[in-house]
Amino acid sequence: MSTILPTLRRATASLVIVASTVLTTSLLSATPATAAGPYIGSNAGYAHLREQPDPYSRSFGKFPNGRSVTMHCYFDAATSTFADYSSRRWFRVTPAGGPRGWMHSSLVESQSRVPRC
Repeated sequence: MSTILPTLRRATASLVIVASTVLTTSLLSATPATAAGPYIGSNAGYAHLREQPDPYSRSFGKFPNGRSVTMHCYFDAATSTFADYSSRRWFRVTPAGGPRGWMHSSLVESQSRVPRC
């Protein structure tokens, strides 16, 4: 009995540490499913913020999935010039911590209603 009790205490302590680590990790990680408002969602894991509403326009950088964005307005391009984009719609957005730019509509999840630019 004297050797079982210390072993049981160590096992319980280890279980508590693992459980608290899992809980802390889940609380600190922002997932798109829990994001409030519009956010970036791309199959690539990131989206480029463009200078103009065109996939070949200069990129201000890559922004990761789950990053919230403020949507300002939309623009419908004359044609879809990029095979991956079936829609012609682009949004003027400001990602959290980033500059204002253009992002294709397929890369913005939980879209809000905005006026035409």
